[in-house]
Amino acid sequence: MNYDIGISYIEDIPEHVISDFVQELREANVTVNVESRPNEPFMAFEWAIPAAIIAYLAKPYIDGLLKEAAKDYYAIVKEKLSKFTQRISKVKQITIVSSQSPNKLRKDNPVSNSFSIWSQTIDGRPLKFLFFGDRDDDYYERCIDEVFSVLLNHAKEFPNDYISNQADRLPRKSREIYLLFDESAKTWKPVDIATGVLAGGTDGP
Repeated sequence: MNYDIGISYIEDIPEHVISDFVQELREANVTVNVESRPNEPFMAFEWAIPAAIIAYLAKPYIDGLLKEAAKDYYAIVKEKLSKFTQRISKVKQITIVSSQSPNKLRKDNPVSNSFSIWSQTIDGRPLKFLFFGDRDDDYYERCIDEVFSVLLNHAKEFPNDYISNQADRLPRKSREIYLLFDESAKTWKPVDIATGVLAGGTDGP
């Protein structure tokens, strides 16, 4: 993997929405890989359907942030990602599902299908940070702060880190780890996407 951050977006997203953000990252000396994908239906739980725009934080990038010299660089990238998240997560996006999907779309679904952040655990499990829509800027800023916080903790402390310990507390096991921001605890928690139950037994939205 020869990039720091990957950007994947559905092909009907206006190009300037992506290109402006990518340019900002590259000006901050971030190596970015960009790819578009078809806007096609999925047969899956609604929360498991990939967001319209996905930012993938590559493991080598997270490892690099552990170095003392990377602290200023990390702050710049975090700020740019936070502002992009604030803009995009409030956008309403139509979700397309297969007619054969056993799951109905929730009219009151609070999770934004416009943007998400993906990464990977040390042992190769996909991590998918899902954002709520229609929140204020402070919410998204806290979310981004905590994305980096839990990923750095994971890189430092695996296998006895926060993410690993919380994922073990889910009622059912899954290779993919989906996370929602628990606003009462002010941190990310793995969630069972079939039931909406957060790690530790707390009900999600």
